[in-house]
Amino acid sequence: MNGVKNLFSIRDPKEHNMRRRLLAPPMSESSLKTVEPVIQALAQLTIHRMREEMDKRGAADIFKWWMFMTMDIIAELSFGTTFGLLKQGEKNQYVMDLEKIPAFGTYRSAFPNLVETARILPLPFFRDIAQAGRRMRGYADECINSYRRLVSGEPSSPKPTLFAKLFEDAGHGVLTHDEIRNEAQGYIIAGSDTTATTLTYLVWSVCQHGEVQQTLVEELAALPDQFGNDDAKRLPYLNQVINETLRLYAATPSGLPRTVPDPGVKLAGHWIPGGVTVTTQAYSLHRDSSVFPQSGRFNPSRWSKSTPKMKDALMAFGGGSRNMTCLIYPLNRIIDLFVPSFMVVTGIVFGVFTFLEVLATERSLAFNFKHWHAQQFTRLWKTFGPLGSNILRPTISPLAAVANGVVLDIGPGDGQYLAHYQSENIIKLYLVEPCVGLHKRLRENVKKAGLEDVTTIIDCGIQNVNVLYDHGITPASVDTIATFSVLCSVPNPEETCRFLYSLLKPGGQWVIVEHVIVDLKFPLARWIQGMFEVVWPTLMGGCNINRDSGSYDTSYESMTRDQYQNTIYAKVEGTWNLHNATQELLEQPLVFFTMLSSTSGVAGRVAGGSARACVPNSVDLGLIEDVGYVADDETGLDAKINRAHWIPINESMLRRIFTYSVLQQDRLSPLNKVSSAQLVTGIAYPYLQDGSDTSLNPRFSHLWSFRGAGRKRGAHGGSGSDDIDQGVRALQSLHKSGADTASLTKACIQVICLQFARILRLSEEVEPGVELRNWVRHKLDVTLSTLDIVNAASLLALAEKIVSKLSS
Repeated sequence: MNGVKNLFSIRDPKEHNMRRRLLAPPMSESSLKTVEPVIQALAQLTIHRMREEMDKRGAADIFKWWMFMTMDIIAELSFGTTFGLLKQGEKNQYVMDLEKIPAFGTYRSAFPNLVETARILPLPFFRDIAQAGRRMRGYADECINSYRRLVSGEPSSPKPTLFAKLFEDAGHGVLTHDEIRNEAQGYIIAGSDTTATTLTYLVWSVCQHGEVQQTLVEELAALPDQFGNDDAKRLPYLNQVINETLRLYAATPSGLPRTVPDPGVKLAGHWIPGGVTVTTQAYSLHRDSSVFPQSGRFNPSRWSKSTPKMKDALMAFGGGSRNMTCLIYPLNRIIDLFVPSFMVVTGIVFGVFTFLEVLATERSLAFNFKHWHAQQFTRLWKTFGPLGSNILRPTISPLAAVANGVVLDIGPGDGQYLAHYQSENIIKLYLVEPCVGLHKRLRENVKKAGLEDVTTIIDCGIQNVNVLYDHGITPASVDTIATFSVLCSVPNPEETCRFLYSLLKPGGQWVIVEHVIVDLKFPLARWIQGMFEVVWPTLMGGCNINRDSGSYDTSYESMTRDQYQNTIYAKVEGTWNLHNATQELLEQPLVFFTMLSSTSGVAGRVAGGSARACVPNSVDLGLIEDVGYVADDETGLDAKINRAHWIPINESMLRRIFTYSVLQQDRLSPLNKVSSAQLVTGIAYPYLQDGSDTSLNPRFSHLWSFRGAGRKRGAHGGSGSDDIDQGVRALQSLHKSGADTASLTKACIQVICLQFARILRLSEEVEPGVELRNWVRHKLDVTLSTLDIVNAASLLALAEKIVSKLSS
């Protein structure tokens, strides 16, 4: 390290242990999590710059970009600022100086005496090394001072770095300014080229072995959309690939010299005197065939059953207490972002080969675009079809498994998904595939899936209605329709969907898997998607990469009344009917349906799937989920209902849903966007008198009595609810005006008396204490326990408790 003392160069064991203890906390899991967003942002920028270079040159120097990425990341984590290499796209003076250090280190490792003598000789090589070292130290000083000024300006929220704590303690005798600078430089020198080299070899090795690539991509595809380092660390095959890359292409494969302490040590039966330099090197250890059978072969699966000897022999970043600390960045982001560019380049290459092949064999069709398009797509699908099948397997498998009866599969390709069908449930299977070149492999996969006796392959597109009719596929004739990544390529998708829907029998089902256009909140990704769209349909069989194939979440302003009605009505009525059915049909008392009260559902706080990307005033049409379904989930009821994400629907919640149901919307009752309840469920207006079970149930009579002049009031409505609402508003007004406790207590007693009397008039199934507790929480925003109500000596005591909590 050019004479610089840091964690990687200190030889004294005691001093090294002290330095390592100081630097261990910044490398802990908790510390690394604080800087993970920085790493992810720079990694995303790296992929973007690689893609730009790919578009301009037709190739990308990934080692260069890995080097720029690692240097920017380490500088950001050490000094709080990057070198700007990813943005500039070219080397600066610091990088050129840094590149001279490894060469000097190699000479120093191999010829220590020569290097020490050369320090006093006027050799240009060593003079350049010395000047480079001075420039690097000067830049490091500038970065550290800049970070100190940043911390001084915002002491309450300093930018997180790996050495932030050491900066704070620098004036207390822990580490000096120079020592912190040396450690930061050490991390940059030791981590930049080693990480870049390892990443390059990893990508190269995976691309060289198709079965490894396929298995790895399949595992990475199972990660959630929002994942972190912890999620990636739990992926077994990813870690096996990383270990195997580090074994064959270790970051530090050459000798690692160590000085034997005085007076000496006995090692493997040999006495080694103190002061002697002992060198170990990973290259030979990692290729020991007694530890790693077939050691020259790249085989990640060997690590699925790793032995203690294998773990001991792996020293990719050194060994013992001087082993480097490293953070593994999840690689599926890298692979995912490379896939579109790789497919476009491959599609172009295949297109050229296809043209030359047709020119040589069928010259009359050489300039027939339709023929070329079919041949080119056949070649491309045979290459990428199996890979796409593995990526989508977790999504498609459960959907295909529910197919039954007469099944119409549109665009099955070469039949990669057929194995997911349950053959015993299928009476007839129609495979509509216009690409004749895929039919041979499609028939093979039909046979493998055991569907040969019930399958008919139809050579046409979905728009060829007459051909479908000739095969008996007519309106109301199909039990299940399956479209897996197909609607992106059909002409006139809305018209096609209406036609397909007409083919379903009453009660039939349609299982769909589709990609969607990138949300507007990600303009760069949406722009990139648009750029790919220029050539994507031509190369990918007519697929439109930016077609809105399935995202129908929309804001309130653009929603129709029918969109609300059909969904909210079914959810609300279905939940209540399920509750009644379980009470009537079950022989034993229903325990898990009545966690807090007596209804059967949970309301989601956080929307799932594409709804998470909605604008804030969107309506989550999947609001209510039946508890019976949740309880049947593999994770179990208790694990599923996390109070951070789900709210059990008690009577109070159900009443709010009814009260604000969109079925009651009226032009005189505009949506109040400040009210979360109205945003979720619709507009406040009395519930419809439609003769439904809920409208006839006395427990919900108040829903027809507090708004809407001229409407029929419920059986137990009267003016009671109006008086209660007026009392609540009076109490709230007194509270806002700063009224004394006595006045607040008097107003509270009045409203509590009215509400309690109303509760007692309800059905005998109602627990008054629970009902009053829910009402107080909903109307007054005061949380009481059931014991607070039951143990209250009087209504006065209860009102005093409510007022005390109201005031606080």
